[in-house]
Amino acid sequence: ELLLDRPELVPRLTRCFGSSKFLSDYVARHPRLIEPLFHDPELLLLDRNALREQLSLLTTHPDDDERDPADAHLDGLRLFHHAQTVNVGLLDLAGMVEPAEAQAALTDIAELCLEDALAFSREQLASRLPAPGTGGYAVIAMGKLATRELTYGSDLDVVFLFDARRDDGEIDLAAQEAFVRLSQRVISTLQTATAEGACYQIDARLRPSGNQGTLVTSIDSFRSYHDTI
Repeated sequence: ELLLDRPELVPRLTRCFGSSKFLSDYVARHPRLIEPLFHDPELLLLDRNALREQLSLLTTHPDDDERDPADAHLDGLRLFHHAQTVNVGLLDLAGMVEPAEAQAALTDIAELCLEDALAFSREQLASRLPAPGTGGYAVIAMGKLATRELTYGSDLDVVFLFDARRDDGEIDLAAQEAFVRLSQRVISTLQTATAEGACYQIDARLRPSGNQGTLVTSIDSFRSYHDTI
């Protein structure tokens, strides 16, 4: 019905399906993307502020929403990721952006998704995390995410770092465990499939312990590791 009403969408849709298996699979899996994506064939790349507004719009829901707010947020995050990724891809196929611009745009999308996942995870675990100011925590970009060279379907390479000490100067193990739970929730927020699919696979194996040991690394251990390699 949409294509009958909007025949001008057909050339752009067929170009997508005829030129990119990744994008055509994406649209086939998420057909609801067609209408919002194709309403403006000349839509250019959005800057960070515009992207943030779109993300906020999709993840903010009215109080009377019948769905669980957390589930609604996860679906909104995925819709944002899918829509903006396909938009970049369509512009890329049309030759309207340079490859480096497409990679930078895909990185912007990933960074905003990570920011949202961290804020959402903190909110969900607020009662179980150290009080503000008692422990530092950071998600560090690695690999292509760090160099702003993400491609379509890229994993996100990250390292989770923390700094939390007791009065005697030793690592606060309770805070460490809380930051492990926070990191696990960030990963789950981005890679667990919902009705709208998933955003990214997260690869945290670049931490000093690789797949072994705790998911979060103290800043001192991280510094020591890199001083000795």
